[in-house]
Amino acid sequence: MPTLSEQQAIQFERNLRAVINSFQAGIIATAKSGELFSPDARLRIAAAPQLYEGIISALNSSGYNGIVQDLIARDAELIKEIRSLRTAKGLPTTFTNTSRETLEAFQRLELSQFTSIGEGFANSLHQQLMSLAIGGISEKDFIANISAKLDSGFKRYATTYAETSRAKFIQQVEDEAAKSYDGDLYWEYVGAIDDRNRDACIEGLEIQYFTDAERADFESQTADERLWNCRHTFVQITKETYEENK
Repeated sequence: MPTLSEQQAIQFERNLRAVINSFQAGIIATAKSGELFSPDARLRIAAAPQLYEGIISALNSSGYNGIVQDLIARDAELIKEIRSLRTAKGLPTTFTNTSRETLEAFQRLELSQFTSIGEGFANSLHQQLMSLAIGGISEKDFIANISAKLDSGFKRYATTYAETSRAKFIQQVEDEAAKSYDGDLYWEYVGAIDDRNRDACIEGLEIQYFTDAERADFESQTADERLWNCRHTFVQITKETYEENK
């Protein structure tokens, strides 16, 4: 049974399929309306600005921003679940005004990162497609290249960040809640167990239970490996749980 965060990422990927279809259709429509397939190289080069504008327009009208905003809005579901899980452990979930502001800032960062993924891909795609067009390419091969790049680039980057943004937000919520905890902190390292796990995450999952000092030491040693696209988090546990499992 997928966790709530995994369910959110799965739904995002499903929604992204429709976005990609719309994005691709918009790019193709722009390409066909200009001179990208002209036998005259000068006309193909002159079509560059039109293609770029078409790619940006296709991205903006694809629904990408909408599914991103929907995903970020579901952060509230994660907070609710975390609060419930912490209550079951006998741990309070209280946020100071500063903590709330921190979580809101993190959500703005999420939105910014998703925007960068879309815009960065659009810029890269434009350069790659124009290189192909300048050298001369058939309409069929041009469309095939768009499809391949959307799948290997845009889809992969966006879905990967959707997964990791869920883990990072959960970690942020756990850390902010722990700031109001009166006592020593103990943690359990949790997350996906599959063939995509890095060595550092496998090590963390094998250790599983950490004191606050042990967590700090582990994070220091594995910071570089866990910096990007890590789907694992430290969730707070009680001292009793730690001692029972160590």
